[in-house]
Amino acid sequence: MRKSLIPCLFVIFVSCLSFRKGSSEGFAIPAGWPKPVYNFRKNPLDKDKESYGGAGVWNRLAYFFERPDMDPSNGHSTPDKMYHHHIDNLKMHNWDSTKHSPIVAYAWDGYPVYGPYGYANTNGTGDIKRMTSSYVTYTYTTRISGPDVGPGYPLGCFIEDWHYAAGTGTLDAHNGRFCVTPEYPTGTYAYFTTVGADLLPYYPYFIGPTFYGTFSNANTGPTGGATTLPTDVTKYATAVQQINAIQDNINLYPIPVTDKLNISLKENATHTIVLYDVKGTVLQKKTISSTSFIDMDDLPYGVYFVAISNTTNNTGFVQRIVKQ
Repeated sequence: MRKSLIPCLFVIFVSCLSFRKGSSEGFAIPAGWPKPVYNFRKNPLDKDKESYGGAGVWNRLAYFFERPDMDPSNGHSTPDKMYHHHIDNLKMHNWDSTKHSPIVAYAWDGYPVYGPYGYANTNGTGDIKRMTSSYVTYTYTTRISGPDVGPGYPLGCFIEDWHYAAGTGTLDAHNGRFCVTPEYPTGTYAYFTTVGADLLPYYPYFIGPTFYGTFSNANTGPTGGATTLPTDVTKYATAVQQINAIQDNINLYPIPVTDKLNISLKENATHTIVLYDVKGTVLQKKTISSTSFIDMDDLPYGVYFVAISNTTNNTGFVQRIVKQ
């Protein structure tokens, strides 16, 4: 059984080229959905290189270590401005606890991934219930060849802190189950987004450490699925193509900023600029069509986010800004 390696799953999971409902060889965001820019790893099956001490023994979960740096959509940018997500992008959907959740994507093994709510019974009967993970944390206080459990490294911050405990939740070790859904009235295997009672992301978030179905290496990476695409599918721009096109036209400087953040446009297209604090509060919003700036002189020192969107072609990105 191939591993799915949760830390990078959703990031690479939405960076594919085509939407193939029911396919056994690929997945992507359905047509018409918002298309935020995501990054991917050169080898998506690698474990998170940000393991403790770089040893690859205790592999960190980005939700714990990078959450303070994420914007209200649960995304953030790398130092080279590659915007991406490690967990659910909250701006792409609005969960309704009274209805079966929609499909958010298809996994590499071809099975659908739903939001957090499904039918109470696998045969499609019963009330709508929140699907729950069957993964729990160990109870140890020390980690062999790793940091002791404490405020800096709480239980659950590493992949290895979690283990599958059958029967503790509604889902299996792959974070799914075979069940009836609105799109599959005769039943299908389906993964579910897992959140806790507080509706915050809960491990393993989308897919467990292994896939339920057959995984194909041909579907990984920036050109994933290209060798098996049928002729009638619609192709969408890859993350790299989108981010390069955006960054070719927009430049923010200086970063870090002390008073005025300059926004340089190479083309006079209309853009919406929104400045957020780390809590997601909108501090400033303006529409520009030529080079402009954001006055940050009166703001406290700290981290901010600037969302820039082209009002014509609906492309954009979010940039982390440090105020000094």
